[in-house]
Order: sequence, then structure tokens, then C-alpha cells
Amino acid sequence: MTERIAQEGYVGIAPDLYHRESERVVLYSDLQKAVGIMNRLQDVKVMDDVGAAIARLKSQSNVKSGSIGVTGFCMGGRFTYLSAAHHNKDVKAAVVFYGGGIPMGKPSPLSRTGEIACPMYLFFGGKDPLIPMDHVDQIKTKLTDEKKNFTMEVYPEATHGFFCDERPSYHEASAKDAWARTKAFFAQHLK
Repeated sequence: MTERIAQEGYVGIAPDLYHRESERVVLYSDLQKAVGIMNRLQDVKVMDDVGAAIARLKSQSNVKSGSIGVTGFCMGGRFTYLSAAHHNKDVKAAVVFYGGGIPMGKPSPLSRTGEIACPMYLFFGGKDPLIPMDHVDQIKTKLTDEKKNFTMEVYPEATHGFFCDERPSYHEASAKDAWARTKAFFAQHLK
């Protein structure tokens, strides 16, 4: 992925959201343990980490500081949504892949929708057992009610993790379509 990003003229950074944890886990091989670690993440600390990553990007001479986009998958999708609100002065485009838990938490990322200033693209799987269509509908309704610039794609045959080709849930057609749309979206909004 890094090689593809560099070839397309983008600079990428992936903050280690688990750097405060002493225990490391491979998400796909020990899901129960991974979920326990994910549940210990705190929104405020993750937003600090995202802010540090954005500051690092902006300090690079080869980065257009006014053209920063964020993306994330699953829990990272939730944090992408939250980052679009929390870092609204810096984030110019956001792509959410099956962001779980957006309507959940106190406060929830959904409750901060009014703070979002950038265009967003959101992808979900129609057969995702972890993100009920009710949650997807809540997100769509809130973004619409707040008059946000967004596009949402629900792939009817895809499930959770449809983008990851290392999992049985990989859905090639949906993943390829979502990636093409993501690249076009970032190219349009991060010129």
C-alpha cells in the first residue's frame, strides 16, 4: 500500500493507536483479545494521536498542509469520522470504511456531526453482522439533517472487513470499487 501511495503522489502516515498498550496482538488471529484492547482506547487520547500525526504531516516539505485526508477501517472508520469533526480545521476529506460504533459512546462521534467541515465518503457492507443497517441509517440521517457533503455506498453482498484480502470476509468486487472511488474522491478534494 505504501508503494502505491507514493507512486500516486500521496504521503501517508498511520499512527499507532495502541502505543500505550504493553500487550501486542494480531487482530485476525486473536479477535477476542484484540476487541478487549480496542475497547480500552479513549477517544480523547486517539484524537491527540491523530493531531500529532497531522502536525507531523504538516511539518513535511513535501506535504501540502491544506490537503490532508483521513481514512480508516472498522474502529479506524469510527475514528476517521471523529477526526473529521475534532480536527475539522485540518481534515479536508475523510473516507470511512465500515466504521463501527459511530452512533455509540458518550459522547458518540455521531453527536459531533455538526462539527464536520469536509466532504466524506462512507462505505458499508449490506451483510455486516457488526454494523446493523439501523446504525448506517442513523449516520445517513444525521449527515443529511446536518446538511453535510457526503456520499454513502452500501455494498449489498459485502460483510464486515470486505476490503481486507487477508480475511475470509474479503469481497473483491466491493473492495476494488471502493478503492477506485476512494482514490477519485481524494484526488478531487485534496488537489
